[in-house]
Amino acid sequence: MKEVSTTVATLAKDQYMAIMNKTGEHLIAFVTPAKGVNVTHFIEAMADKGVNVVIQTKDSTERTIDL
Repeated sequence: MKEVSTTVATLAKDQYMAIMNKTGEHLIAFVTPAKGVNVTHFIEAMADKGVNVVIQTKDSTERTIDL
């Protein structure tokens, strides 16, 4: 997953927002801001509260997991 700029008002179709742990290594949850919420302002507000939110590009690679 590739992190992209956070200076956008809305997300592109191939992007999503994610709450990550402090080191940015582990995904905790996906975030979908309400329609009309500026993505940059949302990320900044979450950072002020100590929550690591990033915009990432979707990875369409198929993976197989053996159970």
